[in-house]
Amino acid sequence: MYKIGRRLVLSKTSKRKIAMLNYLLAGPKTIQDTAKHIHASEKTVRRLLAILEDELPSEIKVEILRSSVLILQVSDYFVFSSLMKSWAGDSPLFNVVEALFYSEKLTITEYADQLFLSESSTRTYLKLLENIVEEYNLTLKLSPVVILIGKEADVRYFYFHFFHYSGELATESPQYQINAKGLYDYLDYLALEYQIPLYVDYSRVLLWMFVIETRLSQGNTVIIDEKIITQYWNTSYFQQYMKAFQLFFSTNEIWKNSSKSELVYAYITRLSTVVYEDGKVYFVDEYIEELEKYHGIVSEFFSQYQLNRVVYSELEFKLKAFLTNLSFLTDTTVLHQRLGVEAHFPETYAPIYNLWEELLENSDWKFKHDVATSLSYLTCTSLMQRDYNYKNVLFVLTGEPVLIPYYKGIIHRLLPHEASAHFLFNKPVSNELLQALDIDIIVTNVIIDQRQVDRKRCELIRLSDNPNEKEWEALVEKLYRF
Repeated sequence: MYKIGRRLVLSKTSKRKIAMLNYLLAGPKTIQDTAKHIHASEKTVRRLLAILEDELPSEIKVEILRSSVLILQVSDYFVFSSLMKSWAGDSPLFNVVEALFYSEKLTITEYADQLFLSESSTRTYLKLLENIVEEYNLTLKLSPVVILIGKEADVRYFYFHFFHYSGELATESPQYQINAKGLYDYLDYLALEYQIPLYVDYSRVLLWMFVIETRLSQGNTVIIDEKIITQYWNTSYFQQYMKAFQLFFSTNEIWKNSSKSELVYAYITRLSTVVYEDGKVYFVDEYIEELEKYHGIVSEFFSQYQLNRVVYSELEFKLKAFLTNLSFLTDTTVLHQRLGVEAHFPETYAPIYNLWEELLENSDWKFKHDVATSLSYLTCTSLMQRDYNYKNVLFVLTGEPVLIPYYKGIIHRLLPHEASAHFLFNKPVSNELLQALDIDIIVTNVIIDQRQVDRKRCELIRLSDNPNEKEWEALVEKLYRF
């Protein structure tokens, strides 16, 4: 769940329901452990379970095993996510933030009338919002009218993350819908005409444009240091970006007579939408010399984690590119260093995060935990891909004739494309065969002669006689650990 979504929830019951279900996502938990996690009594947990029994849709179910163990079953995770959002969306603070974004200058009394709350309750809720916006270097002024005060770049960052979580509120805007087609054509033109094919998240670009244009239309402008403007203004990539921008948005009244600060701000901010995927363009080579600043910390990580720089050459470049892009973004606001989501790392990859956190300890980054988390995600992605590229899995299966193709279908659906799967139905397993196929892991529901398997070079995973869908899913998680 996005951090801002959880923070905006006001109801204690909703907070506990969200915390409990997210906790149970990790696997079965006792009622006692669940109570500790949500800071409540076991009696409260049982009361919440009774409430959930009436509220949960059919796609989500909490079972109680032996009267003390809770098991969460989710058949549709979109429904699960939507439910979390609906509970969060019940908070009146969503209405307040949206009103602030559209520059509605209301008094506390007027907010109380709109939200059907008492003035004292409204003040209490606004005090909570005050605490939230402080984390974004902003101030919520409560009189004579309620307004948000702070650096414009920080204000925009806050609103971007608010709408990124509650996306439906943005997509209903007419301006958002108008930009949807034009923006795609613009990005396509940049790639084809000027060979600037940055691999970006289109939805994030569109949302940033919505936030920036709305703020501009209200007369709220961003100020960028002249030194930063000079750094970009005369570069060939920026000039090409500007030519294409003028071609596609010259009729957009909002952007007419835009300052240099606004144009450079938009140019830099697009870097927060870059997707760091292997084989794609996520860094502009005009700034290649800037990568050298982060050579030391990345090299130290490779050395301590004992990674081969030849094998993981793209990861090395990607980590430097991410840090360089992040430093450019920090020139507009340090808040770009923050990560919007709550991180959940498999235990297998905890040492990666710990090492990044240690290496960043004496760095200049303000949000070291978030930067370490981002670097860990990038590292884990490359390691997972490399693990699968070098793992050959042999499936030795038996069963009813109609089940064998079904098993294969499940395997092809669940295994990542990078995994190399081999199937053996019509001959016995032998060390000669395992060596010929360079097998790393055997998965079987057949009794195999252990003498025919060299366990020093090959792992053996035994399945039940008739594996069901849950067992196949659990197998994939187990393969990740290998």
